[in-house]
Amino acid sequence: MADLSNMIEMVKFVLEKNINARDNDIMLQKVIHYNEYKRKGMEYNLKQRTWLEHLEDIAEGVISKPETIRRARRKCQELHPTTRGKKYASRKAKQSEVKDGLKQAEIRKEQDKTQTSIWGVQN
Repeated sequence: MADLSNMIEMVKFVLEKNINARDNDIMLQKVIHYNEYKRKGMEYNLKQRTWLEHLEDIAEGVISKPETIRRARRKCQELHPTTRGKKYASRKAKQSEVKDGLKQAEIRKEQDKTQTSIWGVQN
């Protein structure tokens, strides 16, 4: 299991080589976990391991947590444009829309407060 800075480097390597993993966290996790097992000399029995054994490996820290891999992917794509997939731009556009909506809601809330204090009644 790697710390976040090492995980970002592993993720960067995978994303630069595997275009499908750029927009697919499950594919990214699959590749990262396989490489972690391989480094530990455990890749020979992966097809015989059960899903429960895989989850136990995550819980015991034998391989990285999916949340760590996702966090590293987000940071990696933020820092390294070559690792971004097709969904990155649409996510950033959506983020901008949400921020604008929140700003508008805050403005309306402040306007309502002002109106309430002027008239002494709440709408």
